[in-house]
Amino acid sequence: MPDQIYSVEEPPNTEDVDTIVGWVLKELQKVKNQFGETISLELRLRGSAPQKPREGMIVAADGTNWNPGGGKGVYTWLAGAWVKMS
Repeated sequence: MPDQIYSVEEPPNTEDVDTIVGWVLKELQKVKNQFGETISLELRLRGSAPQKPREGMIVAADGTNWNPGGGKGVYTWLAGAWVKMS
């Protein structure tokens, strides 16, 4: 499954708790399988800065609509500023 994109299976149309719990557990296992063995990360270019950057956040700036200072590239938010990664 790591080569596939995770998608949520339609939840069961029931009020049976065991069926719902089973569905939730199955979905959680799919999430674990998808993200537990991440070997690569695909960043989409952003045309604007994140509204609420957090320490350690990593983003890809398009360098045109959003240029954090060093043009197009991958940046991380450190000590209150975007720092371009080399």
